[in-house]
Amino acid sequence: MPALCHEPRELTSATVARGLLDAIGIVAGPLLAALLLDVSGAPAAFASAAALSAASAASVLALHYEPMPRAAPGRPRLLHDTAEGFR
Repeated sequence: MPALCHEPRELTSATVARGLLDAIGIVAGPLLAALLLDVSGAPAAFASAAALSAASAASVLALHYEPMPRAAPGRPRLLHDTAEGFR
């Protein structure tokens, strides 16, 4: 999520929203699945789970973000870094 947020305030808001959606999903997901199983049966429940999974994958693929900058690959300096860690 940090790659999607530009300010600390946005990250805080996104974290709160994610927590709220997780809590709702824990309660509502099994309840809706049981209701769908009771009303329509197992094939409809599996079909709706597949459709919702596809919609979720499509929404994740539609996200646009700027990748995190990568450090320039350098020569590994294991002994130097280890000695520096002891200082």
